Amino acid sequence: EYATIQEAINASTDGDTVLVQAGEYTENINFSGKAITIMSGDGPGETIINGGGAGPCATFVQSEDESSRLEGFTLTNGAATGDGYGGGVIIESASPTISGNIIQGNSASQGGGGISISFAGANPRITRNIIYGNQTDGGGGGGISLYQCAGVIEQNTIVGNVAAQDGGAINLPFTSGVRINSNIITGNESGSSGALAGWMAEAVDNNYNDVWNNQGGNHANNIQPGAQSISSDPLFTAPDSNAY
Repeated sequence: EYATIQEAINASTDGDTVLVQAGEYTENINFSGKAITIMSGDGPGETIINGGGAGPCATFVQSEDESSRLEGFTLTNGAATGDGYGGGVIIESASPTISGNIIQGNSASQGGGGISISFAGANPRITRNIIYGNQTDGGGGGGISLYQCAGVIEQNTIVGNVAAQDGGAINLPFTSGVRINSNIITGNESGSSGALAGWMAEAVDNNYNDVWNNQGGNHANNIQPGAQSISSDPLFTAPDSNAY
């Protein structure tokens, strides 16, 4: 019915579900504060949002809550603009649900090559995503950056991300109450300290993760392995083909 995902978002109202057909969509979508679900019909292998290097693939900056959902896409070739945070997804003072996506090949100059989450009121759910091959050139959080916020990061595979500074996989300075549970975090690179780093982070719930073989170390700053966490080869079926 609509030529672009953004046209469908613009026409939607709270409570709607926008079902996106398979294909590659070169655009930079903005939820514009709407409590809607944007989901693919055929999954992330067939449905791609290509940011075209023009900005983040998806933007949540208008107080969206958990009812704003993005599910089942590959988000790629996104690039941070403005202050340099958030290549694939940018979340500021919002709490959307990002689930079941492949977030790969995005970049930021300051932080959050894959996803950037920041500022008071932000408490998103980041679940069941594959986050790989993202980078930040001048800051921390090659995969995910969190700053002055909360958040739930659960059941993700976070692999092969690169940060110039702290947190090749996840950097969470000055946060409080972030939950990082049941993730696989491996093969990430940090220029200064660890796959997981959290300068001045408080009350981090960091449990049941497998954090293994990250260049620059596995943990740094205030982040230590939590209960039932392990450090073992996750035995991916075909990592050379990005089959995680």
